Amino acid sequence: MTKKQLTIITAVVAVIILGVSGFVLLGGKAPKAASKNTPKKTMDIRSVEKGDVVKSISAEGQLKTSALTEVKIPVAGIIEKVNVKAGAMVRKGDVLATINKEDLLKQLQKAKDDLQKKMTEAGEKSPSKTSITIKAPQAGKIKTNNLRRKKSLADIKKSGEAIVLVDSDDKVIAIDMPDNGVITYVNSRAKAGRKVKKGTRLFTISVPTNDFDKGIQAVQEQKKIVAMYEALIKDPVLRAEDEAIVGEVQEVVGKPSEKDTLVLNLQPMKDFSIKVSVTQDELSKVKNDQEAEINLGDQTVKGKVEHISYKANEEGKFGIVVVMTEAPKVRVLPGTKCTVSVILDQRKDVVRVPVGAVKEDDKGEYVMLYTGSESTITEQDTSKIPMEKRYIQRGLTNTMNAEVISGLKAGDKVVVIKTSNMDDMYGDMNGGGMDFMGSMPIG
Repeated sequence: MTKKQLTIITAVVAVIILGVSGFVLLGGKAPKAASKNTPKKTMDIRSVEKGDVVKSISAEGQLKTSALTEVKIPVAGIIEKVNVKAGAMVRKGDVLATINKEDLLKQLQKAKDDLQKKMTEAGEKSPSKTSITIKAPQAGKIKTNNLRRKKSLADIKKSGEAIVLVDSDDKVIAIDMPDNGVITYVNSRAKAGRKVKKGTRLFTISVPTNDFDKGIQAVQEQKKIVAMYEALIKDPVLRAEDEAIVGEVQEVVGKPSEKDTLVLNLQPMKDFSIKVSVTQDELSKVKNDQEAEINLGDQTVKGKVEHISYKANEEGKFGIVVVMTEAPKVRVLPGTKCTVSVILDQRKDVVRVPVGAVKEDDKGEYVMLYTGSESTITEQDTSKIPMEKRYIQRGLTNTMNAEVISGLKAGDKVVVIKTSNMDDMYGDMNGGGMDFMGSMPIG
């Protein structure tokens, strides 16, 4: 035996001795192989129920209101005090600003002087009148004639047609005439049933001249200004006409202000809208007046699509504006974040199951119908769970529920496995390829 062979034999014996020693130290047992840490399975029994299945496009946005309301001083005067600050919330009837009463009294006297002046000017223009002759615009037949001399044309129109002229096809011929005036002449031949030629004189009417009308109008407008001053003197304040948030307040206190000078802005607490962004694919499914829901966290209100922008933003998305069609039951504020869901399709009061209960094999879609009597499942061994495969016809589906057209009824119970390891028996159960964690096509 050579020296090299002796060395090899010695090494082999040493290995055998170490192995036997280790076996003895371990109590005569072979070391365990590393085991996989299989997660515990969670299975639920879910009752088949009736309810709504809604498919929608959802996006987040913020509440906005209609355009700001401008609060202006209705007459010339001096704002003595602004009673609110920017950002404050006001209710209908709250005092926004106070007007100096002494200055109002001075302005009232000036307004009365201006009224007297305008009345004098109108009187000097006297109610001069001009006559207008109304002729037939084309040949035709008089169908109706209610004209009466010395009668007001406006009064005749209130009670019915003043005069109706028709052509050979019995179509009404439009006759251009003033809205008011006193009838001074009526053609006796223009009676109902008679034919007239184009240009035939039908009647003459006397109307006030424009100068006189303008004078009377100026008097009426000045009377309104006087009435506003008298009302403000009794209650010299500007009040909120509705619930709102105070916006920008102008620096007008103590300064003489002309009529319609802006005092402050108000952001109304109504007419809410939300602008959200959607992808081009989602945009193709949206149309104006489409029904929507607005989730405000503690409440959901109905809405509709009011506007669609087909111009993409920098992110390649498109804007749609949704408005509320019902008032929130709980007060909401501008700027509140919310989720808008534009409804694409919905089924009301249909049989539905959780999406996770629906699986598919080469024969079609199915659920595992629970046939036991327990209300909960604790078994991890699926062979011990009393259930059977039930093929179904699925209808509308969203991320939560699937409509079941046939195969199940309300009150049935289905098995839903919430977690599974695809390397164990839950990955393929009952020969159906039951992948409990697999995804299911939507819609």
